[in-house]
Amino acid sequence: MSETLLDFAKCPSCHAQNWEDMHELKADAVTRYRCIRCGYTMTIGKCSACGKKAWTKSEIQPGKVGRKPVIRYRCSACGRTIGLIVDRIGV
Repeated sequence: MSETLLDFAKCPSCHAQNWEDMHELKADAVTRYRCIRCGYTMTIGKCSACGKKAWTKSEIQPGKVGRKPVIRYRCSACGRTIGLIVDRIGV
């Protein structure tokens, strides 16, 4: 039984893990997120494992009581999965 490891994206500036979804703010911002704490804008680029930009949004886990939603992106080339804890969606 294989388990998929989930790497959570951290802000390189302040090391926070909470992100704001920018999909609704700009139509062409497919993979852009803004840090809630410092405002750093992150774009999901190449996969660090295989070096290809082949991300697909695989799953959005809705927030349960007391939890924030998690958006998962999966690299279709190598199968690596990253997760983003989204504090605000399209604000």
